[in-house]
Amino acid sequence: MLIATADAKTIFEDLYRSVFALPHLSAEGRFRAFETAVEHLPYPTFVFWEIVGITPAALEFLAAKDFADAKGVQRSHDMSRRKRGDLMFNRAEPMVDAYDFFYRHDKTIIALKSENDGDAFCRDSVIEIDNAVFGRHTYSISMSKKVRAYLSSVHASRDARTKETIDASAR
Repeated sequence: MLIATADAKTIFEDLYRSVFALPHLSAEGRFRAFETAVEHLPYPTFVFWEIVGITPAALEFLAAKDFADAKGVQRSHDMSRRKRGDLMFNRAEPMVDAYDFFYRHDKTIIALKSENDGDAFCRDSVIEIDNAVFGRHTYSISMSKKVRAYLSSVHASRDARTKETIDASAR
C-alpha cells in the first residue's frame, strides 16, 4: 500500500535524482544505494514489498503446517529488483516517473523458496490476497493470529471451490 503524498513523492524523487547523479558507481551500485536509502525512510510514508498474492504451492505448504510459521516461503517480486534497478539507473537520464515506476514494480507474491530461487511458478495461477492483513512489512513474513486466520480462510475457500469443480465434473 503506497501512501502517495506530495511530500513522499518529493522526497523519493529528490533521493532518486541525487543517487542517479553519483559519479563512479555502476547502475547496480546506484540502485543498491538508492533502494537501501528508500527502505530506511520513515514509515508510514513509504510501505514496501506489498504482498498481493500467494502461489498455490506456498498456500498448501503453509496449510500443512497449520499456518504456524513462514519458514520455507519467501516474497518473490513481480519484477525482479535487479531488473527494476537496471531500468531505473542504466540509462542516460533519470526517469520522469521513477516514483510510480518503482512502486508499480514493488509488488510481491508469497512463494516457496524453491519457486522464488528459480522464478519457477506460473504467475497466472497466483491467488490474490489482501495486503492490508499483513500490516507493516519487513523482509520476513509474520504469521500473526490475524494472518493465520486470513490465510486459513483463503485456503478453505480455495478447497471449497476445488471440491465444487470436481463434483461438477463428476456429474
